[in-house]
Amino acid sequence: MLYFFGKQHAHGVDDQRRNGRITTQDLVCTHSFGTYGTVVDLSPSGMRVYREGFTRSRVGDEVRLTLRWGDLRVPVRAKVVWRENLSFLRNALGLSFIGLAEPEQRALTDICRAAAGRSMEDAA
Repeated sequence: MLYFFGKQHAHGVDDQRRNGRITTQDLVCTHSFGTYGTVVDLSPSGMRVYREGFTRSRVGDEVRLTLRWGDLRVPVRAKVVWRENLSFLRNALGLSFIGLAEPEQRALTDICRAAAGRSMEDAA
């Protein structure tokens, strides 16, 4: 198998983001097999995740994840819209959220506000 470095995009993906992104700390996402990766930045429409080790996630794949920040847990469905091989066993993935319900949207907004340095109480 050949190993390619560089970014792979879904065909026809517009590189313009719908929302601004916020850099995050201490935000991880998990799936049924354990840790999926570390969330590097987040917006109401998607996120960038760094994954260590071998990954089977490919552009176009849909994944069910749980975002974990402190005691807050937010289940999301997302689609891999781009993938970049950063090194032999390190990848960056661009994920776009799919079909978020109102409670998940509110929870993501709370996380974005907190990551921007505002507490959830200050945002109310």
